[in-house]
Amino acid sequence: MLAESRGLSVEAEQLYRALLDGSSTQPGTALAELERFGLVRAGAAGVEVCPPRAALSAFAASHEAAAVRAREVAEVLGAAYSLRTGRDADFVEVLRSAVTGAAAFR
Repeated sequence: MLAESRGLSVEAEQLYRALLDGSSTQPGTALAELERFGLVRAGAAGVEVCPPRAALSAFAASHEAAAVRAREVAEVLGAAYSLRTGRDADFVEVLRSAVTGAAAFR
């Protein structure tokens, strides 16, 4: 299953594949999830399966934008951390003992 990499639940991906194979469906959370992603359109005539590329590309783009924002915030907060503590925020500091660890957080 590709669901986790796509951001879909396993149930929604299974339903999408079943709909592609011509299976009928009942309203439920997996169908609603597919509708939210733009992978299906439910109407009076039934459920229409939509091409996945555009819908999932838009989903991926929103997560890419969030990742860029998170990196920007990490840079800003890292600079503030370095300014306040005098330590570089880009490296992991290994604490050799509980006493050293406790002192680092005071």
